[in-house]
Amino acid sequence: MSKLMKKHVPALVIWIVIVAISLVTMPNISQLVREKGAIKLPNNVESQQAAQIEKKANNNKSVRTYIAVFNAEKPITGDQSDQIKSKLKDLKSDHDLSVTTIMGPNDNEQTRKQLIAKDKTTQLAQITVKTNQPVTKQVEQLQKKIKISGLKSYVTGIDAINSDFNTVAEKGIQKTEVIAIIFIFIVLVIVFHSPIVPIISLLNVGVAFLTSLSIIMNLADKFDFPISNFTQVFLVVVLFGIGTDYNILLYNYFKQSLSEGLSAEESTRAALKHGGRTVLYSGISVLIGFSVLALAKFSFYQSAVGVAIGVLVLLAVLLTLNFFFMSTLGAKMFWPSKVKNGVKESKLWHGLSKVSIAQPVIILGVLLIAGLPGLFNTSMRLNFNNADEVPDSYPAKKGYVVIQDHFGKGMSAPATIYIESNKRLDNQASLAAIDELTEYLQKEPGVKSINSVTQPGGSKIKQLYLKDQLKTINKGIDTSEKGLKKIKSGLEGANNQLAAANIDESIGKVQQLADGTNQLQSGTEQLASGVDQYTSGAAQVDNGVQTLNSQLPTLAGGVNQLSTSTQQLAGGMGQLKQGVNSFVGQANKLLDASGSMNASEIKTQLNTLNSSVSQLKDGSTQLSGGIGQLQGNFPSLNTGVNQLSDSSKQLSGGMSQLKQGIDTFVTQMTQLLPQIEAQDAKQAAAIKEQLTKLQSSTAQLTQGSADLSNGIGQVQNKVPALSGGVDQLNTNSQKLAGGMAQLQEGVNTFSAQANQILASLGDQSPEKAQQIKNQINQLQSSVAQLAQGSNQLSGGVGQLNNKVPSLTNGVDQLGAGTSQLAANGAQLTSGAQSAASATSQVNAGVQTLNTQLKDLSTKVTQLQDGLKSAEDGLDQLIKGSDQMKDYLVPLQKSYIGDNFYIPKKMITSKDFKPSLDTYMSDDRKITHMLMIFEGDPNSEKVSQELVDLQKDLDSKIKHGDLKDAKVAIDGQTSQNNDLRNIANGDFIRTASIMIIGIGVALMVVTESVLQPMTIITTLLLTYISSLWLARVISKWVLGNAMLSWNTPFFSFIMLVALGVDYSIFLMIHFKDAKDIRDMKERMLDSAKVIGPVVISAAIILSGTFAALMPSGVTTLIQVALAVIIGLVILVIALPMSMSVLISLTEWHNKRMYQKNSND
Repeated sequence: MSKLMKKHVPALVIWIVIVAISLVTMPNISQLVREKGAIKLPNNVESQQAAQIEKKANNNKSVRTYIAVFNAEKPITGDQSDQIKSKLKDLKSDHDLSVTTIMGPNDNEQTRKQLIAKDKTTQLAQITVKTNQPVTKQVEQLQKKIKISGLKSYVTGIDAINSDFNTVAEKGIQKTEVIAIIFIFIVLVIVFHSPIVPIISLLNVGVAFLTSLSIIMNLADKFDFPISNFTQVFLVVVLFGIGTDYNILLYNYFKQSLSEGLSAEESTRAALKHGGRTVLYSGISVLIGFSVLALAKFSFYQSAVGVAIGVLVLLAVLLTLNFFFMSTLGAKMFWPSKVKNGVKESKLWHGLSKVSIAQPVIILGVLLIAGLPGLFNTSMRLNFNNADEVPDSYPAKKGYVVIQDHFGKGMSAPATIYIESNKRLDNQASLAAIDELTEYLQKEPGVKSINSVTQPGGSKIKQLYLKDQLKTINKGIDTSEKGLKKIKSGLEGANNQLAAANIDESIGKVQQLADGTNQLQSGTEQLASGVDQYTSGAAQVDNGVQTLNSQLPTLAGGVNQLSTSTQQLAGGMGQLKQGVNSFVGQANKLLDASGSMNASEIKTQLNTLNSSVSQLKDGSTQLSGGIGQLQGNFPSLNTGVNQLSDSSKQLSGGMSQLKQGIDTFVTQMTQLLPQIEAQDAKQAAAIKEQLTKLQSSTAQLTQGSADLSNGIGQVQNKVPALSGGVDQLNTNSQKLAGGMAQLQEGVNTFSAQANQILASLGDQSPEKAQQIKNQINQLQSSVAQLAQGSNQLSGGVGQLNNKVPSLTNGVDQLGAGTSQLAANGAQLTSGAQSAASATSQVNAGVQTLNTQLKDLSTKVTQLQDGLKSAEDGLDQLIKGSDQMKDYLVPLQKSYIGDNFYIPKKMITSKDFKPSLDTYMSDDRKITHMLMIFEGDPNSEKVSQELVDLQKDLDSKIKHGDLKDAKVAIDGQTSQNNDLRNIANGDFIRTASIMIIGIGVALMVVTESVLQPMTIITTLLLTYISSLWLARVISKWVLGNAMLSWNTPFFSFIMLVALGVDYSIFLMIHFKDAKDIRDMKERMLDSAKVIGPVVISAAIILSGTFAALMPSGVTTLIQVALAVIIGLVILVIALPMSMSVLISLTEWHNKRMYQKNSND
């Protein structure tokens, strides 16, 4: 057992078990790094606040956004566009991918403008999916599903590029591990001239690496220990680098002891005593340096704490397992070389130390001057673009490059502005504020376009701005004014027609008719009297005939007188018949004319017209009232404008009814035109022309009213800066109301007069007219019979006069005839009485008609006055329209026209809903804007532009409807800015903590204050110089003018942590060489002894970091350059600076030495 213990066999067994357990429990490193190795920014930075708002907008579900790129050498054809549309449609229904939204290039006009390249060769689609699968799997599935024959398709985006970067880093680590192992093996073979030492060294470091990697990954898996995609690669280079350095130190001590003749066990104990102590001190310093990174606030910096675990395990392995091989193999470890040659000395370090001791001031000046270029270039730009880390052969990088080539660099990584409010944003005020903010941000330097809910295509929608809406209103006012002018013209024509009708002349003719009927009645009365007289005369004739026989001498004279009288009677009867016939003709014409009119239908249409005009007046009154409220209560402007809108709608309804009524009236009048035309063709044509004008003018007035109503509705709720014109608008509306009142008054007068006329005509009913016509016909018949009898009497008297000589013979016969005539006299009297009665009725009707026509003349005059008032009212309306135009046209051309206004109905319309769904959350309380930069989103210029924009945005958002909203910006540029602020700020803080920790450790090891200060100063100058030179080489060799953002951090911790090793190697040997009393000589001895160890370690460490270069990752290449350059500088500067310190503080060191000797 004692022998086994001496051979350190238990250490071998324990480490075999530990390695076995580590391998068995090792989690899937690649998947773990992808899941938990991403850079995590604090929740209080802006980009993370934006991400939280985005999550709320997606119903508290995390999402990722990818960009599908479709590219061709020639413009994409219509068929190919249809295939793209079909592919995207299929993706929406794919449940495996959990697609939430897709914005396709052909969805609408806005997306076509935004997502189709100008050369038509490239189309983009924005695909948002849930984060329920790894990025690599989602990208792979999307890539398969969007593939189209004849097109090159890519899936890119921030997440896709970062995933490819992880893949590149993972492959780079694999290359680094292999190259580092091969390089270390070769160097160790060269150093020790043995193949066994490299194998044992790599075995020890390999055990430490596997064990520590398993511990770190299990801690990350179970306890969220901080890791990154650089954890494994730096664990490899640090453990293999410093592990090999420590092994070289231990193996040199072991070899030196063997060369002095000690046994394997004794040499092992000697190596453990001297080399082990050095390794332990050095390792603890490195351990402290990496452990203090746990105090960092940035999780990415904290991930370097994993290296501290690796260093701790490495120390345990090297100080246990190593000694098993030493004690077991002894000198065979160095086979085939011999151990008797001892340890080599470094002429380089001896020479540098000697010069520095001899000329300390000069060397100190040289060191400081050499560090000046780095000091003056400490402020340098850093690259935060992960895409630059990914080779162009990766699909995500190809898509990224295609976007930059065809859409501009800004399109490759747009920023998103999230706005979260505690109230709904789908209202006029909020949308106007969003649009105002959109316009404001578009004017910011460096901004190419802003896509928002009000400008989804990155440009204004003209119909949603007052300039276009006021243009529509002004156009409506023009149309209304034209309609009013035509109505006025129609009214003037109607008035002229009434004036041309010469009602007085017509009344004069009717008066003549009335006079004629009076004379007719008088004549019929005289006729009746004559008939009575005739009857009486006939009786007297009969009596005379009876006495004829006794009076024959006087018979001849009586007969002659009778003949003359009967001729006169026949002439009078002819005149009477002619007068009656003339009267009958005139009376029939009058009765036929009045009976042909359908007064009831015309009256109904006049009532409809009057009702429509009343509604028109009501709408005008409400319009005036709405504007009055707007003037009197400007703070409640929105309410007043709403009432104005309602009034305008009622006005439009009234105008519609008016048009309907006028159209119906025109139709009825058109039906009556043939009858009027039969009497007066010229007048009928004039009426027809006026009706056409009236109908056309009414249609234009209705259209103008509709346009006015629509325009007033568009202005509703958005009349900023209109207070100056409200008084003028109120005056115009009062004029409008006055004009409408006059119009109604005129139409009411017209309607009343027309109704009275129609009523007067309607009293002559068809039945009564027919009765009068029958009586007139009877009178006419009776007069005809009387005339015929009179003619017959005259002929008989003539014959009697001719036959007087034979009178005597016919006296008897005459007596019989006169008797019969007397008998017929009664019938003649009855007919005359009937004619008199009928004539009386006709006269009464004509007198009534005459009275009514006289009254009609008065009312026609009143009607003309009403039409004139209507014309005056229309003049007022036209003037009011002109005044409104005088105000609204300049308003349209002013800055007010640029204000956004969207009607309430349009907000909920199907045309606007897609924009709401795209740019707002379901509850409409969160909205976002897509901001595209003109330059590269990852450039420092754009980053600074975003910083300035954020300040302006914060200032702008404090005022207006969005003042209580929470605003945050997400996107690559915003994340870069947050990353820059955190990385830079935490880097200074973490570096300070690291320096303090290492400084304390150095004070304990060296038991000095000046030495740690000198070492730390040397390390800092080395870091600054190496970083500057690495940037220069990267620019001229790699073509990258900027260092990656994490290069300074990794370069610092590596150079400081590893540089401390070499310092401790040197100073511990200096401290142990107490037998050399002269401080300068002791430093020279330490330099020449430790020099080979440090140089060998530096070569091995440089080679290990050089193994990072084939990885292809820019960050790793730049870190390798900085560390290698730093190691070269350190190898030269360390012995010089420490020697200068010893030379300058020799007096102090001698005093301390003497004090220690006396003690």
